[in-house]
Amino acid sequence: VSSGKPRVVRAQLKKYHLLEMPEEWNQVAFDEHVHDVNTTGRKSPTHLIMDAWIKGIRSLTVIYYNQVSREAAEELIRAASIMDIQVKIGIEFLTGFRGKKVSLIWVPRGFSGSLGFLDFLKAPRIEEFMEEGKKASRLSQSYTLKLLESFNVNHLDSVNEKFGVQLKRLRESDFISSVGQGQASIHHLGRYIQQCIAQQAGKRVETDISLEPVAVNNFGADSAFDSTLSIPDIYDIIEDYLRPSKNPKLPDILENPDLPEILSLSPYELVSRIKSLHSNSNITLNLCELKVEDVIELLYDCQGLITHLEILNLKNQVLGREYDKELIIKLQTAINSGNVINLKRYLSRMLEEASGREGFDQERHGKLIEIICDIPRFQSFYKNSPLKSCIGSDSTGRSRRVYGMGLVLVESLPKRARRELYRLQNSSYTSVNVGVQSCIRHTLVPVDRTMGIQWTLASILKSIPGLSRLSYRKKTDWKIKDYFPESGEKGNIFTLGGIQKTRAAQKLDNHEDVPQRPAPASPRYLNTKLKIAGKIAIGFIPAFLTFFLNQDWWLLAYFGALIWFAITGIRNIIQSVLGCGGINRPSLVRWNNYVRWDRLADSLMYTGFSVPLLDYLVKTMLLERSMDMTVSTHPIIVYSVISIVNGIYLSSHNFFRGLPRAAIIGNFFRSILAIPLALLFNSLAGGTMALMGVLAIDMILQQWAAITSKLASDTVAGVIEGLADRAQFIRRRILDYRSKFNHLFNTYAQLEILFPLDDVLSLLESNRDLLETIEYEKRDMVNIIIVNALDLQYFWMYQPRARGVLKQLFKRMTRDERKVILLSQHVLFREKQISRLLLDGLVGRNFSRALSFYLDHWRTYLEELEYMADKYQPANDEPHKRSFSNLFYRPEEDYPDKAMN
Repeated sequence: VSSGKPRVVRAQLKKYHLLEMPEEWNQVAFDEHVHDVNTTGRKSPTHLIMDAWIKGIRSLTVIYYNQVSREAAEELIRAASIMDIQVKIGIEFLTGFRGKKVSLIWVPRGFSGSLGFLDFLKAPRIEEFMEEGKKASRLSQSYTLKLLESFNVNHLDSVNEKFGVQLKRLRESDFISSVGQGQASIHHLGRYIQQCIAQQAGKRVETDISLEPVAVNNFGADSAFDSTLSIPDIYDIIEDYLRPSKNPKLPDILENPDLPEILSLSPYELVSRIKSLHSNSNITLNLCELKVEDVIELLYDCQGLITHLEILNLKNQVLGREYDKELIIKLQTAINSGNVINLKRYLSRMLEEASGREGFDQERHGKLIEIICDIPRFQSFYKNSPLKSCIGSDSTGRSRRVYGMGLVLVESLPKRARRELYRLQNSSYTSVNVGVQSCIRHTLVPVDRTMGIQWTLASILKSIPGLSRLSYRKKTDWKIKDYFPESGEKGNIFTLGGIQKTRAAQKLDNHEDVPQRPAPASPRYLNTKLKIAGKIAIGFIPAFLTFFLNQDWWLLAYFGALIWFAITGIRNIIQSVLGCGGINRPSLVRWNNYVRWDRLADSLMYTGFSVPLLDYLVKTMLLERSMDMTVSTHPIIVYSVISIVNGIYLSSHNFFRGLPRAAIIGNFFRSILAIPLALLFNSLAGGTMALMGVLAIDMILQQWAAITSKLASDTVAGVIEGLADRAQFIRRRILDYRSKFNHLFNTYAQLEILFPLDDVLSLLESNRDLLETIEYEKRDMVNIIIVNALDLQYFWMYQPRARGVLKQLFKRMTRDERKVILLSQHVLFREKQISRLLLDGLVGRNFSRALSFYLDHWRTYLEELEYMADKYQPANDEPHKRSFSNLFYRPEEDYPDKAMN
């Protein structure tokens, strides 16, 4: 996959049931309700973010119960920042309402930077509030343990009888151990009971049914136990044995006499308390087991503090816990319409229809009459800020009965992915019964100054009328407006995670057990050098035979194929080397390290088949013999036809190889651009031979016409693709350096906080005492500085275009910024400490090459870096200009570690 070949990538996506996402990475893929291992999920925050990235999800809301620990939030936020995924953290609270448990989700927002939420958690009022949440979590765990005891007393025997197992009394300590770092809940208890049943049934499954055995203690979501028909799903266990109605003697959690304050609040008191903590917050009402009249009362009582309705929760939908979703969406539409008449008609009609429902008492009737009489005030709650919607999967990754993580907007996917989505609808992917209104948005972004030639070209285009738009880079994204109810077949939102059939069920559907066959031998496992040689040989044979059988001149007959291959091979090599920097490439990298030999072999193989097409069929058979056209009589037509046919051939085999569309189109038009160049080469060759007194020039030019066209085409390709490679490497280095500089400046900011009364830049310049002080107070900060310095040294010595990019970045920095970066490399003097870090596993067990690289080259790197910092100071820095020399070199006694060298 790392080769970037679309055909290979698509094959792997298909293998792992993943949808293809757009190259622009602007898809609308999200999930506004998921869980990690800190609540009821099975994935750590890092694992959750990685899975989301692999699926193509760009936005997540992770929900925690009652409180969130700083450690969990930090891991989640940092992982999301690394993978460029937008993540929000929600905290779910329970409150009582008319004998029901109402779930309200608090999502604080509006923080500066990715780590702003962590600073928010440090506030004293938030820490106090989280302590109250911990009390609620402890009460929830206590209730779950009582539920375990109730299961042992009331349901254990019936489970043993129903599933043919011999479960003994479930122990509390074992259950707590199975929960791990999550908050013990009914969900965990259901999973634990399922594991116990699977462990008991495992021996019988292995002997009675021909399924592969699994270790008894392996209870992952994909274990063979889950795939047997005798093992119940986790939600079946919860519904059959753990619901309050199945344990009537156990008091409800909200009936506890020692209820924490946060659980004793009414809905309005709870949302008011939350809003007082952070006014810029979303408060979402989970519609689980709520009817439309409940939602009306809650919205009215909370006086507009509920900002969102979770109009689709895939878990609730599968489990049948959504009652009046369409009516609730219509209510939302009536509230947001701003029309009192529409809202009154809706409420009156709903009151009339709900009056006959079971449980609709006089108190509820009177409350709704009160709301109808106070419609202007009700609607004023959402006059300036409409009632919004959100949808999510509520995925935990522990059950095959409910959908996995992720939802995607169909219109934001490539055409190929859309076809795949509709083809596999209702099997791998499912359309949900909620649609979304969206619009596409184009933004023109100016070219960055660090792009060099591209920025110069853009500046020129800006001054030309009608072409100024070409000087900008177009960025496309999507804007989501409103959700609306829609039938499943017409919806434009699909799930990214399906409901999988178990393996046992699939075997019953197929009525047979299909034997596993060994995978056939594949050329993909052949030795790389043998594959490269084989590809070149496959292309060389038709090229050689074409010249050998159809040319009379010995030079072309025996060496025509070599000349043809040399044009392609040398062009690819020069293009690769120049794209990576040419003579200015890093000193430790040899030129052949930049050549992709597998790509070169592919080019040579396909170019070999172009010889019989261009030289024999087109030039000889079609133009010369059939139409009597040669380069002496019709040079423009001859070279135009050869170039166009070559362009069609290039585009065809690029399409067959699965290359990107841009490469396919570009290779066609490169042949068009080669026509005037081919005419120029033909004229120069003819003129040169005429000056040398060569006879039969027209015949020689006719024989070399295909090679001349090939040379012109590859010359154009070398320029275009070389510039493309150069731009790609520059973009990568800009991202690399910006990431490292952000780390360095963040570390410098921490130093400023650590030494509030000192000038940190002066301390950095002084001597080794500062680093020793930092190391004493905060050792991990020194290690971060060391790692960043080693990374920057690696960029400078190995990465293509690194030096040119750093030069451009230095020109745009202030003197203090450059000084921070240069002085941060000062840590490379600490040879003993860095060597110890490398020996202790900083880069793994194979540390020898990294250690020798550091010891051999850090002095040269610092000298070159100092020279560049002095040479490329910007002009506006002249009044304050002072040499950066001697920033790195200190008296020998300050750095005794240098003796190691």
